[in-house]
Amino acid sequence: CMMVAGMAWAGPSKGELTFSASAANPTAGENVWNLTGEYLIPVGGNLLIGPSLSLFDTGPVDGGSFGLAGELGIGKTSCLFVGASVLKPTGDASDVIDYTGQARLGVKFGGTKGFVKIYASQTWSQQPDGAIIDPDGTAFNAGLGLRF
Repeated sequence: CMMVAGMAWAGPSKGELTFSASAANPTAGENVWNLTGEYLIPVGGNLLIGPSLSLFDTGPVDGGSFGLAGELGIGKTSCLFVGASVLKPTGDASDVIDYTGQARLGVKFGGTKGFVKIYASQTWSQQPDGAIIDPDGTAFNAGLGLRF
């Protein structure tokens, strides 16, 4: 990750298949968990974009979601990254949430074939009436990935 800015953009990126998860046991409320799978392909420089699928349980609402995610890495193998996703909920969640948007900041550790991904994320939700729900807190996610 410690690279000169001009070197960070050298060479094409590889596609990434990742599986990540987060879990929380808040002091007031039910357990919350999320599982996410993504296949991100290079679209230029170190920008990766692709489909995202999730399963989750927030306590009163569970379901899944599908949509688009993107990440911009600074480096080639072990690096910092920023990312975002826009997802459409399914299952019980689709009755109370129209869309979710997520911002991410994290780091990837590994080599040219595999890596570990750790990131913090904030998720905003849009209700059917158009109201935006602000995040209650930051989620911390960990995952594994393959590059090819």
